[in-house]
Amino acid sequence: MEDLKPLTRLFAKRIISVIKKESGLAAILKPPNDILISGKKICGLLAEKTGESLIVGVGLNLNIKKFPEDLPATSLGLETGRVFDKETVLTEILKNLKDEYLKFLQGEV
Repeated sequence: MEDLKPLTRLFAKRIISVIKKESGLAAILKPPNDILISGKKICGLLAEKTGESLIVGVGLNLNIKKFPEDLPATSLGLETGRVFDKETVLTEILKNLKDEYLKFLQGEV
């Protein structure tokens, strides 16, 4: 199977920039596929290639109000006290991603 770690990092970079833009919060990538804020997981990514198809799954905690105490997770809503519009955040994540992916395929990223 093709190594998709560079692609996962590319998508994570995009999500981290959207988190910063939408919330002002600094997030980091915890390899191989978790995004953290304040040491707590806010997002997980999974990239998989099947034949000619690329599937990327993203789970971003937006407006979850509570997690079990023993689960080191958070959401943008918990971190900021705001409610985030799913469509706005998704649109921001997808914006320019196609161009970045094409650059990745051409070895430019």
